[in-house]
Amino acid sequence: MMSASAYYLYGAKLCRFTANVIDHWPAVLLLVCILSPISPHIRIPQGISHRPCEYIGTRGIVSNNPKTCGFIEIIDTRERARRWSLQW
Repeated sequence: MMSASAYYLYGAKLCRFTANVIDHWPAVLLLVCILSPISPHIRIPQGISHRPCEYIGTRGIVSNNPKTCGFIEIIDTRERARRWSLQW
């Protein structure tokens, strides 16, 4: 059985790790947005884009439903990535 001082040591290490992660929250948020297939996308202006509702995000350029064409959208790119890989 571990002593109480060992539990305090592990608790202190956990608190330091949590404080370090909270201290670097912008980098953690950016990393999550890059790695996650569900991420925010920004609409490309129609003068640059050929389609009425195209977005750019961490996974590249994505076409979305023209009925819901907001400036910033959270788009799930998992199904689009599967379709893209099947075309090759």
